Amino acid sequence: MSPQSRFLLRLCILVLILGLCAVFSVSASDYEVDPDTDLEDPASIPTLSPTWTSGNVPLSHLTIEQKEKIRSLKSKPVNTTIAKETPPITVPTDLPEFFDWRDNNGDWTTPVKDQGEECGSCWAHAVIGILESHVKILEDNPNLNIDLSEQYLLSCDHDDDGCDGGDFETAMPYLVDTPGPDGLVGTVLEQNYPYDEISDACKNLSGLERFTAGKWAYVNATTESDDAEVSLPTVEELKAAIYLKGPIGVGVDDDDAFDEYSGGIFYSEEESDETNHAVILVGWGADEEGEYFIGKNSVGTEWGEGGWFNIDVHSSRIGEGAVYFDTI
Repeated sequence: MSPQSRFLLRLCILVLILGLCAVFSVSASDYEVDPDTDLEDPASIPTLSPTWTSGNVPLSHLTIEQKEKIRSLKSKPVNTTIAKETPPITVPTDLPEFFDWRDNNGDWTTPVKDQGEECGSCWAHAVIGILESHVKILEDNPNLNIDLSEQYLLSCDHDDDGCDGGDFETAMPYLVDTPGPDGLVGTVLEQNYPYDEISDACKNLSGLERFTAGKWAYVNATTESDDAEVSLPTVEELKAAIYLKGPIGVGVDDDDAFDEYSGGIFYSEEESDETNHAVILVGWGADEEGEYFIGKNSVGTEWGEGGWFNIDVHSSRIGEGAVYFDTI
């Protein structure tokens, strides 16, 4: 091959290589986003974990201060008198794999409520919620339409801090054996004392029907010392309490992930050393991923699964300080 032919061949090969590079190369500018493009808020794009989803729920848009306001369950030493007087709950050997008070020959729960963004009243909603179920169970009537007042606790229970938070150790006995300003024990119907997200002065409730319980108790609390912290019962003890006593009030470590829960079985990757939010447990279940509790929150029906949630039994210290109402 002559030198001229070799030159032309090399030139053709070079042109071919440059052409291929032009076809398959992509400049960085091709990926630049037009500043006028209307991008969706990342918080509104649902994310998926192996067992639960998060998405654009009402709590996603709250400030840190507002979230802290909602997380209003205060820590208090266990009431050792109550703990020592209450016989431990014996776990039945025949607990079912799945149990739910919403579907146990009727619905023994009450509708999800919304504590609002400005009042730390999760503790009051949890206590009133389990009292509502307790009344339905005592009356043996799942169709009983009962809506009790959380505002009664916020305004009349002066040993708690109203919209600034409260605890089970104070709110539970207040409903059972502490007379209000009018000398009567127990809360009233919601229609007689509507929830208004503030801690105002207690109203005169004389002459109104009252709702209370025979006693309150912990789920197998520790009695080691008078300043012992509330304990975290075992999974089986919590199941037994739900099964035998009705829906129970519990603490949970409410972190940012839990705030954005929109469905599935919640599990937090965060290490929990204390609880800060009060919720209600009404049952449990199991799937291929493991066991979970069924719970009721108090932040409206647009959060979670219509205001309800499923949570891994070993997540977020769920069940700490568990309490229930009972007959004498």
